[in-house]
Amino acid sequence: MTKEQEPAWVQAKVDQRIAFMRDVMGHLGWALVKSQQALLMTPLTEPNENATQAEMDAWEHSCDNCGKPSKGDLWTGSVSRSVDGVQVVITFGACGRCAGKRP
Repeated sequence: MTKEQEPAWVQAKVDQRIAFMRDVMGHLGWALVKSQQALLMTPLTEPNENATQAEMDAWEHSCDNCGKPSKGDLWTGSVSRSVDGVQVVITFGACGRCAGKRP
């Protein structure tokens, strides 16, 4: 998916996720990743830290925008951004409605 094809919610959540990652890693962590010419890959959302296995399973098959569990129509994709010399790839899942595949 090119940036022009990304729904607005994907663009906004990707920007938020990258800002969160940079905040958690701090300047030194980001500089270390950059110096290693690393590729960072992450999901767009994550379950709570203390999630049960059932909650993890539900998250795995839920829309990253509206949070609704998929009933077989979970669309997946990835977004790639170059951020201050670091390649960041973020994967996501969307229900048919949020993916623009159904009304």
